[in-house]
Amino acid sequence: MRTNLERPTLSVGQKGIFGIVYGVIYGLSMLPFGLWYGLSGGIAWVLRVLVKYRKDVILQNFSRSFPEKSPDEIQLLARQFYQHFADFLVETVKSISISE
Repeated sequence: MRTNLERPTLSVGQKGIFGIVYGVIYGLSMLPFGLWYGLSGGIAWVLRVLVKYRKDVILQNFSRSFPEKSPDEIQLLARQFYQHFADFLVETVKSISISE
């Protein structure tokens, strides 16, 4: 029986897939920040318009948190949230290859 402190055992196939995915992400992380921030606008658009990532939850939370804001101001806050979230995602990927 495995305790919580033991690492799970990965199969050879799982290790191979992890290695490939990590290699691709590491290679992408080597791209310059300027390119990443250019891409983050596109990522934010995809999350907001195509995927509609948690759209209802985001709008509902902003509406409840800021009842004095108009619907247009809530939409602006949601757009800013998606941009910040996309920036956070690209910074997380970029952090893989940043040295100390």
